[in-house]
Amino acid sequence: MTREDPKLLPICQFCGEYKGVGVCKNPACSGSKKDMENGGSNERDSANRSCSVCKDESVVFCVQCGRGFCLTHGEGVKLNRFVSFHQRLGTCAECKQVVCEECWILNPNGDIVCLKHLEEKRKT
Repeated sequence: MTREDPKLLPICQFCGEYKGVGVCKNPACSGSKKDMENGGSNERDSANRSCSVCKDESVVFCVQCGRGFCLTHGEGVKLNRFVSFHQRLGTCAECKQVVCEECWILNPNGDIVCLKHLEEKRKT
């Protein structure tokens, strides 16, 4: 395994939870299932290894677009509300998935919501 191997990173790139070494142990995480099915390889990992902001090594990824962020720029990964103009990642208040600033919208309550949910609401 190389140093850049996603299995060695402490934070799950799909759900943003602490996972330690290896695949995510959270059974609800869609990334852990994909990782197991693909034998640990994912095209998204090889394409977006560097942070979208500073080009350091990415440890957290947006589930919508796949943009990667380092520990510094992925700080808000556990927040489901917009609290700072420097916040680049957050967790969708509806599906609890990690999304970046390009893939979220704020609802009237100030909660972060995936653009996927906005599309679903427009269809109904």
